[in-house]
Amino acid sequence: MLFIIPSPLSALTFSPYLLRFSLLFFIPYLLRFSLFAFRFSFCVFLR
Repeated sequence: MLFIIPSPLSALTFSPYLLRFSLLFFIPYLLRFSLFAFRFSFCVFLR
């Protein structure tokens, strides 16, 4: 994998793959955080 991208054109061509790769890691953390926040707010609401 290339960590140093020399030209902005290659950065534009690599950006959808980086976006898809970041979403693949970001969505489970977002779901886990929303589930934890919902559970915490539900416990506060019951109290």
